[in-house]
Amino acid sequence: MQIIRLLFCLPYTYNTKNSQEITEELKRMQTNEQMRTITVDIKDLYVNLPIQGIIRTTKFWLNKNINDSELIIQASYMLETIMKQNYFQYNEQFFQPKKGIAMDSPISSTMAEVYLQYIEETYVKQWLDSKEIAYYKRYVDDIVIIHDQSKTNEHTILHEINDR
Repeated sequence: MQIIRLLFCLPYTYNTKNSQEITEELKRMQTNEQMRTITVDIKDLYVNLPIQGIIRTTKFWLNKNINDSELIIQASYMLETIMKQNYFQYNEQFFQPKKGIAMDSPISSTMAEVYLQYIEETYVKQWLDSKEIAYYKRYVDDIVIIHDQSKTNEHTILHEINDR
């Protein structure tokens, strides 16, 4: 697993280690009456991730961080094969879900992180740059967002995140 993580070189820009870190950052933050806080818990993170989305974002990170095209092709093929062999057993029967990844798989947390960091890199970063969102931090599947109500609203943010 460590080798796979090294291939991605994820930035972990918006991840937090603990609530104390968030508390310290929020103490230093300047707010006004237009600021609103949203907390999000991604429901059933692993089983709701789109497999094709994971494959697409995997290729994005590999292409961004690796210059060896042969290594990118091999790593992409390997990860795509793993993702397509996503089975679970229930009542002595095997099933292959159309979306989601198995929670107990050794690769699940890495693939979830690859997917979520892609969303953060492409969408959340834009919202922060445009000042629609003033603050964003995530701990695994728990997210804290502070947004400017005069520029966007909770429904727009949640709709955009859920559409990814």
